[in-house]
Amino acid sequence: MSASDPETRLRLAARIARQIHGPLSATFDLLRGAGVVAPELAKLEQQRERLRYERQERMIISLSDAKRLRLGLNHRTARDILWMLTGRDVYRMQVHERR
Repeated sequence: MSASDPETRLRLAARIARQIHGPLSATFDLLRGAGVVAPELAKLEQQRERLRYERQERMIISLSDAKRLRLGLNHRTARDILWMLTGRDVYRMQVHERR
């Protein structure tokens, strides 16, 4: 499979999410908690998530162009699902809480 293959690209996205969330998990948890008392930190978190969501656009376009999106699944919903599945909260729940 090549890096342009949709399945390979999804596997790479999962690997990248794991690489980011693994070692930085404690740091991001501290920042998120600090955002409650420091609005500027909460704003940074929002900006980081918005950027992550925007960057995933290319993946969904690739899947759509390859006709690999589930029948009836629209572009926005597919993007929302990818964003959610590669998010820090899901990583924390699956890796740290459920092992």
